[in-house]
Amino acid sequence: MTVYITRCPACQQAFKITENILQAKNGQVRCGFCQNVFNAREHLYKSIDLEGSLNRIEREAEVERQGIANMKSLADQLKGFDSVDDNQGLVGVRTEPRNGPERLDIINGPSIEVISHPAPNQNLSDDESEDEDSEIQEESTKARSSKTWLWAIIALVAIIAIALKVLASNQNAVLDKIPQAEPLFGLLCDKITCEPRRTVTPLDAPIKSETTEATPSNPATSVVNQPVAVLSHKLQQIEGNRYAISVELKNNTDSAQTYPILTVVLKGEKEDIITRRRIAPQEYLSDAKQSIAAQATETVTLAFDMTDGDPATLSVEIDSIS
Repeated sequence: MTVYITRCPACQQAFKITENILQAKNGQVRCGFCQNVFNAREHLYKSIDLEGSLNRIEREAEVERQGIANMKSLADQLKGFDSVDDNQGLVGVRTEPRNGPERLDIINGPSIEVISHPAPNQNLSDDESEDEDSEIQEESTKARSSKTWLWAIIALVAIIAIALKVLASNQNAVLDKIPQAEPLFGLLCDKITCEPRRTVTPLDAPIKSETTEATPSNPATSVVNQPVAVLSHKLQQIEGNRYAISVELKNNTDSAQTYPILTVVLKGEKEDIITRRRIAPQEYLSDAKQSIAAQATETVTLAFDMTDGDPATLSVEIDSIS
């Protein structure tokens, strides 16, 4: 049977009603507290399943009875033990004394005799045991601390190595923002491989005649009678619109020569000039005071961004010293 709960809208008093009462007057009831007449169906807010509740209570009672029976059975099994607390608990210490374990040794001979040895007693005091535990704990703490410091140092060295590698890979971006860091990159690039130096804003230079420009098949056409000559040059795309030019320079004299000013001309597929750059030694060297030894060959790298088109041909010339 289902029992409903309704609430009087006038005094908010709650009442229990059944389905029979709701059907008797079509839901119309009178509040026994304030005598207000209202429709109980319109103010129902909860129903109670008595049969389900009774079944649930019965199951809970059965579980409780089973638990009590199990506790009694356990109490019967633990007879002979003394309680360890003042509440007469069921778990305690057995009252009957028991001897400790004995060790049996067999002695070989004409007859076999069993000799009983009592178990050794504990000779260490509580204070000595506590001292040993404290020493073991201190040693364990020191070992963990040493391992922690070792891992911290390894992690710090790894972070520094990664940071240096990232700086070397972004040499141009860092130098654009912090030009004062150029000496630091000079030392760093001697140890690890750095990003090729990118030239700064190009300077205007006069366009040389086509007959004097070097070609890939004959790169040294325009460097005859120069102390320093261009032996070869190569254009390489690094990533996206980033390019690098490798230029091989030869000192034709018997004395050291300074690095020359280079003029780089890039043309498209239709032989139209995409860009012309006049590059001074301080733009492609970490130290502008460097020189090329007598009869020596050196290779320099020029890095730059190309946003005006895709280069097809390249020519590199050495500017004449006026």
